[in-house]
Amino acid sequence: MDIVLDNRTQTVIQIAISAMLFLVMLVTSKSQKTYPGFLDWTYGKIPNLVGWILVGMMGIVPLWVSAIVGNGLLALPILFIFSGIRKFRGKPARNKLNIFLLILLIFSFYYFALIQPNANARMFLFFIYLLILTGQCTYELLFDVPKEFRLSFWFTASMFFIGMLTSLVRVITIRNLTQAPGPFGIDQVQTMVFLITNVFMIGWTFGFFMMTNQRLIVELQDGESKQHKLATTDYLTGIYNRLEFIARSQTLIALAKRSGRPLGVLLIDLDYFKKINDGYGHSAGDEVLCAFAANCQQQLREIDIFARWGGEEFTALLPETDQMECVLIANRILESTAKLVVITESGPLHITISIGIAIFKPVYDNIFQVLSLADHALYQAKKNGRNRVEISEQVSGEYTHAL
Repeated sequence: MDIVLDNRTQTVIQIAISAMLFLVMLVTSKSQKTYPGFLDWTYGKIPNLVGWILVGMMGIVPLWVSAIVGNGLLALPILFIFSGIRKFRGKPARNKLNIFLLILLIFSFYYFALIQPNANARMFLFFIYLLILTGQCTYELLFDVPKEFRLSFWFTASMFFIGMLTSLVRVITIRNLTQAPGPFGIDQVQTMVFLITNVFMIGWTFGFFMMTNQRLIVELQDGESKQHKLATTDYLTGIYNRLEFIARSQTLIALAKRSGRPLGVLLIDLDYFKKINDGYGHSAGDEVLCAFAANCQQQLREIDIFARWGGEEFTALLPETDQMECVLIANRILESTAKLVVITESGPLHITISIGIAIFKPVYDNIFQVLSLADHALYQAKKNGRNRVEISEQVSGEYTHAL
């Protein structure tokens, strides 16, 4: 069955759709978090709504009101939309050229309404203008889009692309219409084009909601990731903190008990660190800790768990690593640290470290027993002159530790 809508019906439908979309977007902007650009999209519905009201009053109000002011207002929302897309992406609005095109369009409305009346010419130029602007919106949404936003951006871009095609159809078919005072021709083709126009207008509005919601989801995920990082890493050096080290050690200890494979523990302390803080300031001390942590990570393997135990003390858990391999790794850390030059505001600093080594045995129940052995070995390294590695030979014993 053929569907043909007259001008007045089409205009009423447009007014209803514009009012509905404006209210939905306004309520959303007031009730939940939105981003720069969303208000441009929202308030862009106002000139669209008023424009359709004025166009719908053609024959009731003066021609200059409906044909010039009304059509001019209908051309304005796409400027808001383009500006909103740019702002949403963190870019400047960059609308000078488009404003110039709008001014030219309004002058053409004046000419073809009052000087040389021609409704088809007005519509032809209007859809040329719309074709250019929807093309710009499509481009902004298609290219250089972060991977996590592509689904919503590309969906919205597809709606604008349909808008481009619809405007092109309008441009091609308008010349075949008889002169009519309304914005649409009363025939099957123009009615179908009108219905498609409403579909993509609703579609790109839905796309804006998708873009906003996807950005909210990404921010929430980033926030959760940051919270997790704060809970598991040392605020200064960025390596694991004590609690995360203990948590990860439980898994490795359970695996070592089941497999019987060795598990090495290093306890590392910076020599004379208090003198650095007292002599050069805590800022220089922080730089030393960060530089040492970065250097130590380079010497360790990906499977190793490295953490700041507290103050200038660090610890490393070495899975499937026997005593000989632990000594090799510890000496590598020791030698690289001795060669390290830390550039601070107070000048270059050289540091040394002492390392205690202990090996986890199946008779132990938790990491604190092994750390106690490593701590004893570290004490021996300090006692024996620092800048050295000592190994705990103790295999069993009762140890307790309190956090």
